[in-house]
Amino acid sequence: MLVEGLFTLLNSYAPLTAIVSTCVTQVVLPLNYTTPALTYSVVSTNQEAISNMGTFQTRQAVEINIWSTVYHDIAYGKAALHALLDTYHGTLPDGTVVLYTDAKDIPEMFEEDSRLYRGGITFTFLHR
Repeated sequence: MLVEGLFTLLNSYAPLTAIVSTCVTQVVLPLNYTTPALTYSVVSTNQEAISNMGTFQTRQAVEINIWSTVYHDIAYGKAALHALLDTYHGTLPDGTVVLYTDAKDIPEMFEEDSRLYRGGITFTFLHR
């Protein structure tokens, strides 16, 4: 499943873990989080038939956000994500075969409630 393989990949990429350490989590930051941190969530999923023989591939959009009290962590975190995942193809640690990725940056912003900067990228993964 894409999210399990992505979790392992994100946690094993040294340029990214140098920024967020081990604070990589799905959907929302835990109550006892430290920053900088990374969250990710699937925002859309589409199955596509690639032949009339019942073979399918899946297209999933995954939003990945970097959270921090200082802005430069956002820029460095996004740069690390681009270096890792732009046009990524290969087999993730869980066995998901990624055929292609596409990236769209999300504007950086300051979240008033959490008092954190947030910057993200939505990656679309085409996989089997």
